[in-house]
This record gives sequence, structure tokens and C-alpha cells, in this order.
Amino acid sequence: MSITIPPGLEKTYIGLLYETGIIFLFLILLILIIIHYSKKKTVNTLLLLGSFTGLFVAIIFSWLSKFYLIKNGILGFDDLDPNIPNFWFISVLLQFRISFVLLVIAADFTYILKVKVFDDMPKKIERLILIILSIATILFALIAIEQRNVLLDVLSFLSVLVIMTYVYVPFIIASLKMYRILEETQYKRATLSLSAMSFSFIMVFVSFLADRLIMLIFNSEGYTFFYFSAWAFSIIAAFAAYLGYIRTSRKKSLKEEKNTEQEKQI
Repeated sequence: MSITIPPGLEKTYIGLLYETGIIFLFLILLILIIIHYSKKKTVNTLLLLGSFTGLFVAIIFSWLSKFYLIKNGILGFDDLDPNIPNFWFISVLLQFRISFVLLVIAADFTYILKVKVFDDMPKKIERLILIILSIATILFALIAIEQRNVLLDVLSFLSVLVIMTYVYVPFIIASLKMYRILEETQYKRATLSLSAMSFSFIMVFVSFLADRLIMLIFNSEGYTFFYFSAWAFSIIAAFAAYLGYIRTSRKKSLKEEKNTEQEKQI
């Protein structure tokens, strides 16, 4: 059975097919993480599972937005009739704002993981700032929506990138510091994989922001190289975390191994 693509939605259809492939690959990785968690039931694996589940559902909502456009023959959010029922919900769907909320929650899970893995003395002010940033970003994502206003879209992407940077840059720094302390190969590999995961998470939204800036500056319809690289980085993040950290067999936690190595140096 052939599929008829409404005129002007060819790139949206390509995006739909691409995200279908991303969802399939991500689902495989998610199942592997669930299987591993069911065997060992560690808190850190559960936190990573929560983070990646949020990212996975975010991709599904992104896919649904494209499916809605193609199914209804709508070129984009600007062409949506504001008088239709459930206009606000469809707006947050088409503008990826539901995905933003899920990605903020995923980042919060990762912050908790960072505290458990790396921080000997968690900072209350750090946690408070993250809570404020998360609430502000979610509210902005769900409220600041206006047709024919790409700038609001760019600012929404930027606000999520701020949270990603706030969570994942310290995560990368802590991972690399621990890498230099540890001696055993499996522990060093685990810390490097967490660094790769964090960098990839940041690049997801660097890429999306670049895609939106091109739309704003050149009045294009998006789906640039940066759009495709964004979701590719999400697969790299999950792949790195699974192979290097979740799947790696370790007798002690990274924090315990770090303390052991530091005691040896005294």
C-alpha cells in the first residue's frame, strides 16, 4: 500500500522515518538496560533507566508531532487552526514542548546519579538551583508558545540546553577526575562511558538549537544536518552508558573504588 505525502511535508516524512529508526534502536538499548537492571537491581542503573526512559518517550512525542502533521496535511504549527479543540495540547505537541518537559526530568535523574556516583558532600545550593531551573524551563516550555514566533522556539531550546549544560558539564568533569584516580580497566572504562554519555546529551540540544537558529536566521523549514545529528547523539549516549557502565562487571561502586585508590596514595 502506497503512502501519499501531502505537498510540502516531504522533509517531515523523512524526519518521521528517521525517528522511527531511532525509536527502534533506542527500544533495543532500553530493553537491554531493563534486563540488566532486573538481574542486579542497583540504584544507579535504575536512575539511568529513568533518564533514558524520559529521553525515549521524548523521541516518541517528537515522532507523534510529525505523524499528526502528515495525517492532517498541516505544514507546521503556524498553519494550525487556533479554533480547533485541544489547541493548546496540540501546540505543545507540535512545538516539542512535551519532549522538553521529559528531557528536563531525564536530566534531573542524571543529576541524582551524579551525586550518588561522584559527590562525597552534595551541595544543597546546587540542588536548589537545578530545581528552580527545571521549574522555570518547564513553565516556559508549556506557556511561551506563539504561532509565527520562531524566537520563542529558539529560547525554549536554549533554556533546556542551559539545564543540560548545568547537569552534564560537571558530570563530565567529575568523570574525568575519577578516571585519573582509578587504576582498574573496568572502572576507568565506566567513567569514560559516563563522560561520553554526558557529552552526547549536551550535543543533542546543541544540535537542535543550531537547527532552530538556522530556521530563525534563514527562514528555513529545518531538518538540517543538525536535526539528524541530534537524535544520533541520543543513541550514542545510551550506547555508551550501556556498554561502558551498565554492562561492565564491577565488584565495587565507582565511589568505593575511588576511595580505595585514594587510601593507597596516602
